[in-house]
Amino acid sequence: QMEAPRVETAMTRDAVSPNAKVLRTNVAPLRQWQALILAGRYAEAESALRRHLRRNPRDAEAWSMLADCLRKAGKTRAAVDAYRRLIDTGGPEAINRARYLAASLLQDQLDDPGAAIPLLRAYLAAGASLRPLEALATLRLARALRSTGEQQQAMRLLRRVCDEFPDTEAARQARALLGDVSVTPSRDNRQ
Repeated sequence: QMEAPRVETAMTRDAVSPNAKVLRTNVAPLRQWQALILAGRYAEAESALRRHLRRNPRDAEAWSMLADCLRKAGKTRAAVDAYRRLIDTGGPEAINRARYLAASLLQDQLDDPGAAIPLLRAYLAAGASLRPLEALATLRLARALRSTGEQQQAMRLLRRVCDEFPDTEAARQARALLGDVSVTPSRDNRQ
C-alpha cells in the first residue's frame, strides 16, 4: 500500500496558498507514484493518486503528478480537469505550468482553442519569471485567436513573437503564419 503519514511542511503551505493550512504526504509515496508513471503503469499511479487526493484534496504536487499521469496515459479531458484543480491549489510556478499544459491539451488534442485562450492569457499575465515559455505561449495564443476569428489580435501577437523572440523556433513559426517567412523581425512591424 502506498499510504504514508501526512506531514505538514512550510514548503507545502507556501506552494498552495498563503491562507490554507495544507497537509500532504511525505516524499516517499510521491517517488513511488512517480516511479509507476515512469514505468508506464499509469492505471496504478492514477488509482493511488486519486485515493490520496480524496483524503488530501489540496495537495498541489499530487494534482500535478496526476495531471501529468493522465496526459501520458492519453486521458486528455481528465488531464485538463486535473490541471484545472492544480490551478486552484498550486503555487505560482505550478499554476502557470498547469495553465500552459492545459491550454496545450485543449488546443492540440481537444480542438477547443476558445477554452485555451483564457488560460494562455492568464499564463502571459503572470510575472516574467513565471513564464519561461512566453514565446511559445504567445504563439499558441495567436493561433487560438486566429482560429476563433480574432485575426487582428492574432496578427499583433505574431508580430510580437517575431520582434521580441527573433531567433527562435516560435518566431519562425510566427513568420510562417504571417504568410511571409522572409519577414525580418523589426520594431517597425508592430501595429
